[in-house]
Amino acid sequence: MQNAMPFIFMVVVVVIIIGAIFNSIAQRKRREGLLELAQRLNLDFDGGENVEIEPQFGFLKQLAQGDNR
Repeated sequence: MQNAMPFIFMVVVVVIIIGAIFNSIAQRKRREGLLELAQRLNLDFDGGENVEIEPQFGFLKQLAQGDNR
């Protein structure tokens, strides 16, 4: 059983790394898609975090929900 522990640990580490890579790729594709849509609609798009949106649109209570707004 002691010999299996390092193997299981390695598998978990590899799965976490692969998950992080796929997540990064998905986020990049999403930002690129939003940028493309904004350009087609003649809008500006900034993929960074904007903490000033909530106060500007306080009547939209959904903007104050969630962790990554």
